[in-house]
Amino acid sequence: MNVKETTLGTGVAFSRQMRTTEVARIYTTIDLVSQKAFKEGLRKSVNKKRFSHWLPLYFKETCSTDKTVDLFRKHLSDIAAGSKDKFDEDMILTVMPKLLLTHISQLLNDKAYSSIQGIRMLNYFHRAFLFMLEHHPQVQFKLEKQIELFINDEDFRGK
Repeated sequence: MNVKETTLGTGVAFSRQMRTTEVARIYTTIDLVSQKAFKEGLRKSVNKKRFSHWLPLYFKETCSTDKTVDLFRKHLSDIAAGSKDKFDEDMILTVMPKLLLTHISQLLNDKAYSSIQGIRMLNYFHRAFLFMLEHHPQVQFKLEKQIELFINDEDFRGK
């Protein structure tokens, strides 16, 4: 199957902070997983890593914009809130940066991720994040404000 035949994404597993139940880390596979395979019960990557959720990826030249935005909203909401119908724009900043940071950490520390496919997946995640920011200008504005505060005020430079 290819991008034109089905929606491709990646398997996702995540951990929550005990005290707040907020998403702490988001682990991804380095495999492309079709939405169809996920719906039919696929929950293990090629290297036997388990995942519980699925997140679409963005392939600009082949994606229907409205369908893709809606799909991202549903799956970001499922990861952040445990329900596909509770999407809030802030979920983009809750999920995508953690997904990117966890993946980068895995690239640096795990030989399985230190591959062309691991780097390729990082590119797909980055494109997906930019795609969502493009379709949610308020979130992009909020992110730019956070970066500006981080640069200009030490009080906003916490871990």
